[in-house]
Amino acid sequence: MRPKEQILQFLQEKIQDNNCSLLDVGAGEDFVRNVFINTVSLDIRGKPDVKADAHFLPFKSTSFDYVIGISVIEHLENPAIAVREMLRVARIAVILWTDLTQHDMEANPEHKYCWTPKVFQQFLNMFDYQSKAEVWRDFALVGIIWK
Repeated sequence: MRPKEQILQFLQEKIQDNNCSLLDVGAGEDFVRNVFINTVSLDIRGKPDVKADAHFLPFKSTSFDYVIGISVIEHLENPAIAVREMLRVARIAVILWTDLTQHDMEANPEHKYCWTPKVFQQFLNMFDYQSKAEVWRDFALVGIIWK
């Protein structure tokens, strides 16, 4: 199974509602829309539905059921500000996905952050909502913050 298929499988396991409203922050290739039809893509590059910075989301509070960030938080100048914005516009939960590799910053110079599961959980805990960081299939670190 290719990484995109694994990500979609994970999202379907966690969300279980293909008709929910979803904001895909850092959407890139916009492949999430293949499964979740009510997806709004947001990115600073390419041709997303909305071209905007993750640190300043141009939406009203609780505009989406879920907000996801797949391989995006490791690229951000200030992930805490971006996650606060994601939480502001999410109604149910924020789901964050990042690669799990100790040498991630060396392998990709665009990566500004790399987390261990313990440090990622500490990062999620700072938002005062129920959260969980978990290693998924030995290659990804996933965080979920429920509102």
